[in-house]
Amino acid sequence: MKKNYSVLFCLLWIFASNAICEDTASRPADATYSADAMRPNVVFVLVDDLGACDLGYSGSLLHETPNIDSLAQKGTIFTNGYAACAVCSPTRAALQTGKSPARLGLTDWIRSRFQGGAPQALENGAWPYSAPSANQLACPANPIWLEREEVTLAERLRSLGYMTAYVGKWHLGPEGFFPEDQGYDYNVGGCDLGQPPSYFDPYYPDSTESEAGSPNLRPLYRITTLKPEKRGEFLTNREAREAAGLIRKAVQEKRPFFLQVSHYAVHTPIMSRSPVREKYKARLEEMRKTNPNLKKNFNQGRDDRDPNQVVNEQRNPNYAGLVESVDDAMGVILDTLRETGILENTIVVFTSDNGGFCGVTDNFPLRDGKGTPYEGGLRVPLIVYLPESLRKEGVEVPQVCDIPCSTCDWTPTLLRLVGAPIPPSQLEAEGLDGRDVAPALLGEELDDTPLFWHFPHYRLEWEPYSVVRDGEWKLIRFYTTAGYRNELYNLSNDPQERVNLAEEAPETTRRLSALLDEWLQKTGARLPRK
Repeated sequence: MKKNYSVLFCLLWIFASNAICEDTASRPADATYSADAMRPNVVFVLVDDLGACDLGYSGSLLHETPNIDSLAQKGTIFTNGYAACAVCSPTRAALQTGKSPARLGLTDWIRSRFQGGAPQALENGAWPYSAPSANQLACPANPIWLEREEVTLAERLRSLGYMTAYVGKWHLGPEGFFPEDQGYDYNVGGCDLGQPPSYFDPYYPDSTESEAGSPNLRPLYRITTLKPEKRGEFLTNREAREAAGLIRKAVQEKRPFFLQVSHYAVHTPIMSRSPVREKYKARLEEMRKTNPNLKKNFNQGRDDRDPNQVVNEQRNPNYAGLVESVDDAMGVILDTLRETGILENTIVVFTSDNGGFCGVTDNFPLRDGKGTPYEGGLRVPLIVYLPESLRKEGVEVPQVCDIPCSTCDWTPTLLRLVGAPIPPSQLEAEGLDGRDVAPALLGEELDDTPLFWHFPHYRLEWEPYSVVRDGEWKLIRFYTTAGYRNELYNLSNDPQERVNLAEEAPETTRRLSALLDEWLQKTGARLPRK
């Protein structure tokens, strides 16, 4: 497969970057214990709404992310990493279960209690259908929780003796469906909210950097599992501090651990600490002096720019500060792993739950963003750091991998890497949709397989859709009252999805449509209907 723009960004960064950080492979002489005989630890960092092009290594000219870039230098960059959905809750459910959102029936973001999220009367044991308006298709209602009967990655790892801990955004149901109800020993910050009321402690809806805010304002809009501690502390910094404490706790107890750090950043409300915001304002002013493209109005990544243009128009200082806070947290986590002497027995995965939100960032050269079926909505940053203890002697870990993979793949992949692989027959029997992509990390051959998405809901101007990507081809099927409307793109030479080839390549359209139909039937996907 030909490399696309994201691959080019990564390769240019790898060979041109001068940012060399402290050797992450080193162990301090006074490390508290040796984990050599233990199963490898897993740290999984999931950022909310982080775009594929929001990081230094992936092409951002504004955002400073030295710690994440360092991880990319020492790990494997997946240039075709995808979220299981273009919105958050379905991707999060897919990560926990290894099942596609279509199979789970959880295909849209979950409405929290403060947004009116409430159970609905089931129809024949299923969530009901309703039409948004008289001239639209009826769409299935979205559940407001991930069923407790689903077996989660945390439950699988806990059965192997792992300490399991969750920090940050959960957004998979109200109380009774929190992380502690789904296999996690510790839950710090995970609740029904999909975004924080504020990024500043005490995290009330009107908390600011200098003002605590009112505890009586919008009482349902609360991170109920995170007790305020330091007035004005930034939420991402708090998450990093909690994550470091949980790592040290596992080290003290001499237990392998699975830690998911699921940042509320970089979701709205878009706010950052004032010194960081001012730094990026100054940086933008300097960039405007030499870059005429930055004089244009921010267009949310939806204009008809020259396809050869490689300038990304990210220009929001508060958003840049949120991205930097995620990078700072990554630095704290990596430093803690080094200081405790366990980095070389720890798998680190860094990714996002969907593409960047076009209102605050620019996903160029990818088309559109969060919520859409285009690459800007589905493609996400993905870095995997594989410790020396898991690498095969004499085999180089690939710096860049262009094999497409999805959120669903991490359950079988991580279980394989910790020495407890799920047999293919069991994957099939349990209805897991992910596949083991560990060979791509170990320098072994791994073939492409099709990836699928299903979003049977209306969002902004977009009709309900399903998507299949097979090799260089991508088919988007929109569901309309008049039937299917297809868009077909060749991503190898049209990564911006500008030229719809559905009519010019009818055989490919039919082939991918047949693949999509088979998958929708296999997963029991609920389709829009008249």
